[in-house]
Amino acid sequence: MTSETVIAFASHPKIFPIGAIARHREHGVVDIIARTGAQRFVRWFEHIPLPLSADDPEALFEEEIIEHEAWADVTELRPMSPYKDVGRDMIKAVFDEARENALRITSGELRLVDWRPEQ
Repeated sequence: MTSETVIAFASHPKIFPIGAIARHREHGVVDIIARTGAQRFVRWFEHIPLPLSADDPEALFEEEIIEHEAWADVTELRPMSPYKDVGRDMIKAVFDEARENALRITSGELRLVDWRPEQ
């Protein structure tokens, strides 16, 4: 007589545990805040830039932050390392912005600014 324990792969405690971060195809980077079987309750934030108000001349940037929560299946999530993936995304965003802003108007003339980092 043998005794076997069968655990569904998606419901294993080490697969997207509570407190982990993951990447969702539609929502982007999400925090996992609860779990039930193969379902994970995730939270993500939406940042909406607002026009600057004339009331506060020292304000440089205004945005509205909306918190969203929903249940997601583990098949919709991808593992993410905060040190590797977030850093890579941040560096890519900085370079993309630098490429877009490479043409600058300086002292009345249009000139190309070298955006590449020094080697």
